[in-house]
Amino acid sequence: LWLHDGRCVDDCTDYGAYVGVGAPDDPVCGACAMGCDACSAADRCDECAPGFHLLDGDCLLDCAAAGAYYKEDGATPPACMACGRECATCNDLATCTSCNAGSFLLGGRCVGDCSFEGAFFNDDSAAPDACTSCEANCAACTSVTACAGCYEGFFLHEDDCVADCTSQTSQGHPFGFYANRGASPDSCTVCEDGCAACLDGETCT
Repeated sequence: LWLHDGRCVDDCTDYGAYVGVGAPDDPVCGACAMGCDACSAADRCDECAPGFHLLDGDCLLDCAAAGAYYKEDGATPPACMACGRECATCNDLATCTSCNAGSFLLGGRCVGDCSFEGAFFNDDSAAPDACTSCEANCAACTSVTACAGCYEGFFLHEDDCVADCTSQTSQGHPFGFYANRGASPDSCTVCEDGCAACLDGETCT
């Protein structure tokens, strides 16, 4: 028999407690932590009270506060599931909602550098520490409307990425442009003076 709240009981676990305190000379049931209906040790909960969710032996009211998300699975008791390592909070294992320090949120992922992901760090974003994707065809940008580099097959022209330099114009500039693959990044470069169209910087067409 085990002592529990002034009574002798056959099984501590029937009373939200665990076996082992003082055994064998002074067998006493040890109380489970708050929110825990069944436990195998003071710091090891096995089943939580209603409204609490199990995560690594603890019973939590709020999964998100522990960097986890709530998962209700018919095969197991409702529980908190840990977010991915880079997430501070998440909706599920694949969708971050905020990131740990040093990472930035982009499309449900946490990335170390926005610029490596075809995005830029948007300090005006409603979401803190978030990346904002560049426009289509833009591999790097400093804002939504200002490209700094383009994906393969596109050329930088006045903050935009275009596929055809020869059809581009520039306000107040009468000359044509050509695709300059020698530039860094690949860019539309203006033809020489007097040249409405050109193959390169020296060959007018």
